[in-house]
Amino acid sequence: MNEGIPQELWILPPPYMNVKFNAYGMPSFYEVMAGTKRTEIDGDKIIYLKYWNPSADTFRGMSPIEAGRRVVTQSNDAYMASMKLLQNMGAQGVLSVNDDQVDMSQEQIDALESAYQEKYGGPQGYGRILITGAKMNWQQIGLPATDLALIESQQMSMRDICNLYNVSSQLFNDPETRPMRI
Repeated sequence: MNEGIPQELWILPPPYMNVKFNAYGMPSFYEVMAGTKRTEIDGDKIIYLKYWNPSADTFRGMSPIEAGRRVVTQSNDAYMASMKLLQNMGAQGVLSVNDDQVDMSQEQIDALESAYQEKYGGPQGYGRILITGAKMNWQQIGLPATDLALIESQQMSMRDICNLYNVSSQLFNDPETRPMRI
């Protein structure tokens, strides 16, 4: 009674599959490789879905995440920059001695840098005031977090990644987007 009607649905991982085609370019059977074990499945028993591949040099489709790899990289970099900004407490600059008569060796520079990092670096040193008897200069380099717009960049990256898979970013706690129209 149920002959020819699907009974189960299994999702097979594409990296472990090889498609074997007949003379007309139609899939005749599929070969599933799991370690050293190979299993052949008749082409009529598999529904083969794939995304369009613009390179068209293979019968495999291109993953949406591959198409959006730059967005993913940008998102990862924004999270890394946010983490480093928090760890360094926003201090992006050069601390230098304000005296033309003082010439510091590399060992002295390294010792000063280590002492500064130990006392003032990281979350535990946030807001501490640097006190020194020497004339020092601070030259800011880089931009504050608000000017970098890291949070906005992360939100846009999430929306772009959701768009790759045609999924609403509202499902990932993004209340600012409009509902998708299908």
